[in-house]
This record gives sequence, structure tokens and C-alpha cells, in this order.
Amino acid sequence: MMSIGRQLFAVAAGAALFFTSVADAQIASRRVVSGLTRPIYATHAPGDETRLFIVEKRGRIRILDLETETLNSDYFLNIESLVQGGTSTSDERGLLGLAFHPDYQNNGYFYVCYTATAGSGDSYIRRYRRGADADHATTTGALTIMSYDQPYTNHNGGYLEFGPDGLMYIFTGDGGSGGDPGNRAQDITSQRLGKILRIDVDGGTPYSIPADNPFVGTTGDDEIYAYGLRNPWRCSFDRETGDIWIADVGQNAREEVNYVRPEQLAGTNFGWVCREGQANYSSSCGNSGPFFEPQVQYFHNSSGGYSITGGYVYRGCSMPELQGTYFYADYVLSNFWSAVPQADGSLSVQVRTSELRVSTTGNSINQVASFGEDARGELYIVSQAGSIYKIVPDEGSESCDPPPVNDECSNAIAAVDGANTFTTVEATDSGFGVPLTCSTTNGPDLFADVWFSYEVPASGFLSVDTCGSDFDSRLAIYASSSCPDGSTAIYACGDDDCGDDSQIDTLAAAGQVLYIRVGSVREGVQGDGTLTIVLDPLEEPCPGDLDGDRVVGGGDIGLLLADWGKNPGSDADLDGDDFVNGSDIGLLLSYWGICP
Repeated sequence: MMSIGRQLFAVAAGAALFFTSVADAQIASRRVVSGLTRPIYATHAPGDETRLFIVEKRGRIRILDLETETLNSDYFLNIESLVQGGTSTSDERGLLGLAFHPDYQNNGYFYVCYTATAGSGDSYIRRYRRGADADHATTTGALTIMSYDQPYTNHNGGYLEFGPDGLMYIFTGDGGSGGDPGNRAQDITSQRLGKILRIDVDGGTPYSIPADNPFVGTTGDDEIYAYGLRNPWRCSFDRETGDIWIADVGQNAREEVNYVRPEQLAGTNFGWVCREGQANYSSSCGNSGPFFEPQVQYFHNSSGGYSITGGYVYRGCSMPELQGTYFYADYVLSNFWSAVPQADGSLSVQVRTSELRVSTTGNSINQVASFGEDARGELYIVSQAGSIYKIVPDEGSESCDPPPVNDECSNAIAAVDGANTFTTVEATDSGFGVPLTCSTTNGPDLFADVWFSYEVPASGFLSVDTCGSDFDSRLAIYASSSCPDGSTAIYACGDDDCGDDSQIDTLAAAGQVLYIRVGSVREGVQGDGTLTIVLDPLEEPCPGDLDGDRVVGGGDIGLLLADWGKNPGSDADLDGDDFVNGSDIGLLLSYWGICP
């Protein structure tokens, strides 16, 4: 039989994709905690870098202190009395999903999905709230957001996540049995099963429907955002790009990975029960479609596996060479892979089994029920056998310096072209606002702000953004010879230009020093993000622009007068007669204003 390192898989475009050799192994797995009872998920609260919240399937949430790698002795939440199933390894029911509200630091809200003792195992999504301290939740005031029928005990889905747009996405299985006997995944009029639902939990009680959901005002349930899934287990948004990754468990032959750009998702049909992976499944579908084609599939055999477990895109800092790499595994065989998107939309896949299946302490990892992501983007493997493992560098330190707080302009960090990570967690306010025009939606202040300085290397068009940050961020740029102490030196500002974040596009001159201020428009909202700077230099000279600021003005006249007289080779000799005189002033005036 062909070894796993050489197993051939197919991609959506029809081209063959070979796994690369594991000889280039650079990662490992390290056990961080054991003694859990059937854990099936792990995640973090926004802005909380010190803890991981672990879901135990029977109805409990526990907290892992990441600094000491110890479990709290009691539970963050225990709703075992409300949860049906989850008391055995093979039971697909239980407490299945957990998502923290993006503004959790302020409102304390988090959401769970479970199969309930009420309604014969129907799925419930409920909102709970942080209690009197950060380590305990309260059940007082719990609100049921949604419930929907589960005709069988399997294929419950249950994954919840808030997308980059601040809306809640709910991933449901097809309701169970085999072959989707009720055609529930394709039914968009009376079934919420086999779907991605998208709701606004802030716009109404218990929620409202986003106006741009694809079936609003037409045939189809308004909550549905995409459909045609069998049992999505697990899914995630790339925190930097907003891309969505969906691992969908197959029927008898194929497991699949769907990599979806944000603009592709609305109204998408992922194909089940008409398609399983990249092949037809049901002959009764006729000419139904079009269907989204998964970029990767693997087959039910010893080289692939029998039940896929999706993961996350790595966005941590301890393994920078893995930035943008997606990890997933097989639950039954504990095979591991990673995938990297290519320019043509395909995925380059690498086998990671030999690196991850056995931990650095010699523990064999099995029953991979989920992956987890902490606030800093580091990744974990959740084994239903009772342990959590961290993906770590094979050699060298796991640690990396946290983003600087630099919340005083006098300590501004020198920004570089490209990505500059930052955190506003524990940052203070500078004490002065920005003009109203800098935040036409939300008001005139920037709270919990951090500062960067940037010296423009060449004249050109400058793009600065905080897109993809994990909080509602804003930008203001100041042009000043020293740190500004008020809003009068404002140079440019941004509002909701990329989701809940800012982007500024402006003209900048070579040698200009800019102070870049990043904060939030709401007091108490903090988080981590990336300040991205891209400069597009102007290649063509601008006639008459002697000081290089892309504006022909008084500064250029001053330089011309300084070179007055016979002056061969002077830049101010605009007519080329070796003299700087009145005719050159006339030409300069004809170029007056901003360069084209």
C-alpha cells in the first residue's frame, strides 16, 4: 500500500495534489493538561490571553490557566442537568458549541449550543453571562436564542462563532440517520438542518435577521446563509483574512475541506446530499446545483480516515513560518494535515501525522474531537480521551514577545512596512479626542489607544489599516514635528472602512514623520490586532516639485530662489538653459498645485 507521505489526493480544479514529505518537520505536540472528561472544544474569550475555556461534552465548561497550565478546581459553567447525551465517547450529542460575544469584556455574554433534555434532544442555543468574577458564569437571566428539532441522535453540528462582521454563525448538521432521508440539508424552506445560519444577537430579542442574508425577501428561511452540509465538524474564521474553513464529515467514502472566501459564502450550496466530497452521491438530485466544490477530500481508508475534524489557521507568533497554515485531522485514525491556500484557490497540503500524533512526552493522541485557538493565535489539539495538547516548535522556545502596549506617544514604536502587531489590552487613553470627521459613525474619541511612528521612505500613496483586528478599532494619523497633544495636527483619519476596523489611503512625502494612533471608539473595548502599512512609491517625477512632497507650492519657490543665477545641473533649472531665473519661475507657476 502506498505510504501516507505519498498518498494522492485531488483538488477542486481537477489537478493532482501530492502531500509534501514529512522530512521537513518543524513542529510537535506537547500535552498541557489531562484529567478532563470527554472534552470536545477549547476557545478563548476576547482579549483574554491567560486562559483557555474547555467544553466537556456532558455539559460543563472548565478554565485552563495558560500561565500555570493548571485547571481551575471548579466549573465556569455547569448545565449538565439541561444537556441530553454526551455521557459516552460514541454519543454525538451533548454540549457542542461555545462562542464569546465580541464585546464580552464589557457585557459578559457568551453562547452555547447543546442537545437538550427538553424536546427529546433538540438543539438549543442559549445566552449566559459572566458572574461575579471572571472564573464563574451565572445561569440567572439565561436567554434561549433559538431551538430546532433533531430527528435523530447524530449529525448535530453545533459549532458557533462570531464572524468578522460581528454576527453569529451557527453550523448545523443534517439531523442524522444516513443519507439524509428527509433531504433536510437541501431544504431551505422548512429545515434549519445542514445549514449555516447567520443572525444578529444585538439587533433584537432574542435576535434579528441581517438584511443581507440571501433568502430575505425571497423563497427560503431568512436565517439561512448557506446550505448543503452533512455534519460540519469543526469550522472557523481566519482571524486575519475573514476566510472561512469548513470540515464536513462524509457518509461512506469521502471527507472534505471547504475553503471559502468571505464574498463566496452567502447563498452557497455545499452539495450534500447530492454530492459527497468531489463526487455525486444521490442520483435523485438530477441537475441540481451549482455546488461549491471542496478543495480537498480524503478517502475512507487507512491512509486517510473516517471522520474529519476541522481546525484553525495559525496566527500565533511562536512559529512565524506557519502563518496562514490551516490544521485539521481525522478523529478515527488520528492522522494530521496542514493546508496553505495558493494563488489559484487550491490548497497545498502537507502530512503532519508523524509530527503531531505522539506528543513530546510520549503520549499518543487519539479521538481528536476539535482544535482550539487562544487569544494570541496559538493552536491546541483537543482529545476526547481527556487531554489538551499544544502545537509547538519542534525545537526552540514556544514563547514570543507579546505585542507592545506603547500607549504613550512619547514611547511610540517605529512602524515598518507590512504587518505591525499591537495590543490595546491594558492600554490607557491619551486624554484628547479627534475631530468629529474622524469617526462619522461613532463619535470624536479614541479610547485605550496605542501609538506608532512611521517615517515615509519615499513619496507615494500610503495605505494604513487595522483590518482583521479582534476588536472594533479606529485609526488617526498625525503629521507633527513631535508627539501631538491635541487633535489640531490631524493628517488623516478612518471610520468603518473594513468591517469594524479602519483603513486610511493618503498621499505622503518622502522623509515625512507620521504618528499613527490606534484605539477604539467605545470606552472599555480592547483587543489585539495588526497595523498594516503599504507604500506605493510614485515612480514618475513631478515637474516643479523640487522638495518631493508631490505638491508644487511655496516650498519649491524657496528652493528655486536659493539656486538663483547661473547654475548648471540645478533641479530648479526647469527650462534647461543653465540659468535659474524668471523663466523657471514661470514654468514652476504653470505646474502649481498637487501633482497629478
